Amino acid sequence: MTLVGGSSTGKTRAGWELAQYLDRKQPGRWRLWHPYDPSRPQAALTDLRKVGPNTIVWLNEAQHYLMLAGPGPGEQIAAGLRTLLQDSGRGPVLVLATPWPEYWNALSTRPTSGRPDAYGQARDLLTIGTVSLSPTCSPPPNSPV
Repeated sequence: MTLVGGSSTGKTRAGWELAQYLDRKQPGRWRLWHPYDPSRPQAALTDLRKVGPNTIVWLNEAQHYLMLAGPGPGEQIAAGLRTLLQDSGRGPVLVLATPWPEYWNALSTRPTSGRPDAYGQARDLLTIGTVSLSPTCSPPPNSPV
């Protein structure tokens, strides 16, 4: 799930309320993982393979995980998360991403013809389910939302 909005629009609060809701419905079942140490991308790349069932993977300020210099680490993180979501032996898992609108627009827009697709894995991950908390962004064409 992707919650898109600028500063102070309630992305973090909405994500936290979702985590609390899941815990009320199934007490003690869900674990929250926010990879950030020693750095966000390094924590995600290092520990993603350890994520098991009933985990909420929280990518707070998702651009810090998915829009890294060069095409490698951000796309590796996105591909690893997509693989995790498709692995029935490791689920259920919820990936909760909270980008700002300008980063959402960059991550979710396909490049023009002939240009490299720097965020293809990230786009496929983030557009599975999107909630816009800001009027300055919109789901990409053909998005299920």
